[in-house]
Amino acid sequence: MTKAQDNKLFFTVVKSSEVKCLSTFTLDSKTETFISISPVHARGIHATNKNILIGFRDNGERFPLQEKSRRGIFVYDYNCRHMRTYEYDTNNHRLFSLPEAITTNINEDICVIDKTNNTREGRVVVLGKYGNVKWIYNGHASINSKNNLNPWDLVTTSKGLILVTDRNSNTVHMLSMEGCLVTSLNETHGTERPLCLNIDQKGQLQIGCSSIGTKSGLAKLHTACKVKTNTKIKKTEVHQVLDLKEFSNLGASEIIRHLDLKNIQCSMHNAEQCIIYFEDCKLLLCAVCLLESHRTHNLTKINEVYDMKELDSKLCEKLPFYTDLEKELKKIKSVENDQYNEIKQRILKKESELKEVITKERENLITEVDRLCLPREKTLNKQLKDIVEKNTRILEDTTEVFGSILTVPECKITETFTSEIQDSIYNIKTLENNTNILCTSKKSTIKSFELKDSKCITTSIANDTEEDIIDMTKAQDNKLLFTVVASSEIKCLSTFKPDSKIETFTSISPLNARGIYATNKNILIGFRDSGKVFPLREESRRGILVYDYTCRHMRTYEYDTNNQRLLSFPGALKTNINEDICVIDLTNNTPWEGRVVVLGKHGNLKWTYNGHPSINTKNFFNPFNLLTTSKGLIIVSDRDSTAVHLLSMEGCLVWMKSMVLIDL
Repeated sequence: MTKAQDNKLFFTVVKSSEVKCLSTFTLDSKTETFISISPVHARGIHATNKNILIGFRDNGERFPLQEKSRRGIFVYDYNCRHMRTYEYDTNNHRLFSLPEAITTNINEDICVIDKTNNTREGRVVVLGKYGNVKWIYNGHASINSKNNLNPWDLVTTSKGLILVTDRNSNTVHMLSMEGCLVTSLNETHGTERPLCLNIDQKGQLQIGCSSIGTKSGLAKLHTACKVKTNTKIKKTEVHQVLDLKEFSNLGASEIIRHLDLKNIQCSMHNAEQCIIYFEDCKLLLCAVCLLESHRTHNLTKINEVYDMKELDSKLCEKLPFYTDLEKELKKIKSVENDQYNEIKQRILKKESELKEVITKERENLITEVDRLCLPREKTLNKQLKDIVEKNTRILEDTTEVFGSILTVPECKITETFTSEIQDSIYNIKTLENNTNILCTSKKSTIKSFELKDSKCITTSIANDTEEDIIDMTKAQDNKLLFTVVASSEIKCLSTFKPDSKIETFTSISPLNARGIYATNKNILIGFRDSGKVFPLREESRRGILVYDYTCRHMRTYEYDTNNQRLLSFPGALKTNINEDICVIDLTNNTPWEGRVVVLGKHGNLKWTYNGHPSINTKNFFNPFNLLTTSKGLIIVSDRDSTAVHLLSMEGCLVWMKSMVLIDL
């Protein structure tokens, strides 16, 4: 469970898809349903100021994991809009086995208790705010030598420390933000079978313990003093309940120190036996005293107090000896200081003499070097001047013959091929064995083509009877994936001969597919809802889905970490050599205009390009397609300005060329 906005309590229950909500806290309070994440079940939950993080699992067996198992974290805002999913990393590996407890840290890290088997063993997994794995903690050799880490709950402090309960080792681990063990609370501090943690509004740590497997068979709630800003927890900062055999009254004799004190009666409550020594009050008292008026007092082992008193006595006995020793050492120090000052003066005098000798020798050496080197320097300067003049003449001659080598090469149409096609060529792709594929606007036919004798000879190979083709991409095994207007299906073409059959690769219903691009590992699919294109509404869905080649949904890029839309109407997609995702994003349809949006591989917005004043003075920037080069440059076609924009990986215009062009 977690505290949410407006002082509400959100919680999840076993084998349920619903997140429950409690708004009042009286005997007749009613539980409501905040959201359902069906068909998966809700597990751990944590609320921040902006979002709710919900751990989820499929409704199958917990372990072992199957390929179809679903384990991860959903991120929703308080309007129940799905923001993000953390389920796989960028290499399509699972992030979690069974996310049981979730919290966030001061640096926006996401800290998760992840169970790894049916014996409740597990680990702590920490993700960055974009979902990348930062580190994993599997326990510490000094604590988990007999029992593997068995984490149940975790909290973070105002300084970024992470506290984790380890039930089977009777320990609370304290970790740094980098995943290193700082210190721990264990049985010596009174913790036994710890399960849950909480830090209240006063900064006081509360530890809830299990009754199963304890010595007393009872569940306990421990409270610790306010969590300090340093990285150490002293024993006196934890309220402990310890056996009286470890204690005796302050100042008692050595005989009393070894007596059996089990049956000492409390002086305040005759029916109770003394069980605790209170350091603040210097008293032996019972459990009733602890509950009534001494809960915030420090408890100390009597053996430690007795040892401190014994040490104090020994120090008092030896103090005169050390006082005399101090006087003797001061006398020795004075004599040695005099010797030190005398030696120091000799050294300084010798230093002065050596400086005079070195200065004189330095001047002689410099004079000799000048005599040898200055004539040579003059000769070299003259030769350098002659070479520069000669190089200038060569450059001038070269420019006259070949043109300046610093001029950007001119892009020219080297050859034109005519065809019987009457509509615009909308998309072109080259497959293996030099198979060339194209589609045209206002048509649903895919054609192969051959360039020969200044003609573009086309052959129809497949026809999609539904709608016009939007975008297409070359995928694994030399297959062609493409999308069509107003459809949720991703189409697939495996052969490129006349009458080839079109198959359905996958469907993203209820969303409609837009741009598509395939990498070696994944397929990126732009999507939109089935409503009007513009204007955007709060319920509009626009973004990118990432699938692997087994049709598993890996990731969704729809909102940034501030819950702002990343895209308005995604068109063509490409990836760059640095794994950036480059997207044609249309922003208006009256008239059509758009931009280039570039996301990092984790979905973070890196930059946008809205055209350039030197090109888009008369016409809005209206990008239709884009591609990336082996050097990371991005080429964008701008239909209304009849131009091609060449951009750097940082989004700067490198070069442009005016021409009539739609596809690249």
